[in-house]
Formats: sequence, structure tokens, C-alpha cells
Amino acid sequence: MGGAKGVGLESLELTNLVGGSSRHSNSTAKKPGYLVLRWESATPVRQAESKLQDASAPDWDGEYYAVAIYGVPIEAGRLDEAGQAAALKQLGVLKRDGMKDLKAAKVEITASGAGLATVLYLFPRTKTITGEEKRIEFFAQLGHISVAQYFYPREMQLQGKLEL
Repeated sequence: MGGAKGVGLESLELTNLVGGSSRHSNSTAKKPGYLVLRWESATPVRQAESKLQDASAPDWDGEYYAVAIYGVPIEAGRLDEAGQAAALKQLGVLKRDGMKDLKAAKVEITASGAGLATVLYLFPRTKTITGEEKRIEFFAQLGHISVAQYFYPREMQLQGKLEL
């Protein structure tokens, strides 16, 4: 459900953007981590988190499609600023081929320690997603970080039932 793939932030390092040798960089500088995206509202994901008693799992409830981004640097997205969840809500969408974008109804930001946060995007289920759709693209902008991930509904089924 998207959890096995991470998006590396190494490409944001100055030497990767403008070239040059990394041997001149400050060796004490903090190395960027990875972002992990997961379709959080899928029943198998929720069951696994419950079984593992995963304290880092977002605590939400309701009738939403939920997509979580783990490992977001708080400073990069200015996530500690007041009103930032409302700003991020405007920049989170689910894109579906030939259909109107589904905009986030709510965004929740939870600090996870070490200067990182989990950002949870909640989308209303008023627009039904079916297993017949080819793909869904999640897109979000978090400060200077853009995130995009494809999800394929036909691959998100368990025992013949779509799990979103």
C-alpha cells in the first residue's frame, strides 16, 4: 500500500543540485532521510499497525481516504508554524484519470521526534474510488518538498475487496 517505497531526499543536497565534490562538505552536517508514503486507511495497514501496537501510526478516525507521509523534516515544511495544516490542506490532492481532483478535507501534523513529523492527509469518501480506476496519484507540497506517489487500485485488493 505504498509503505515499501521511500523517496530519497539526497537529491536536495547542494552538491547534487549544483555539482561539485562532497569531500568539501561539512562532515558533521545532518544527512537527509527518506520519506515514506502509505495509504493509511487501507484495512490491512490499520490491522498491521494495531497488531504491532505501532505508536507512530497516525491516530485518526472517520470516513476518509487517508494517506500518510512519514519522516518529513519539520523545518523543511515549516510544520511547526501556526496554521500550517490549513496551508498544507490546499496543496494535497488525489488525482484520477479523467476525473476532477479530490482535494484534502483535513491535514493532521504529528511530531515524531528527531526533528521529523508525520503528515496525514484526509480525503472525503464522497467521491468513490473503484477498482476499475487505472491509477491514483497522490500529490502534496510541503514547503520546498514536493511529493508524488502513484497507487494502483487493482493492486490494493485483499480477497477480492478493494481496500482503501
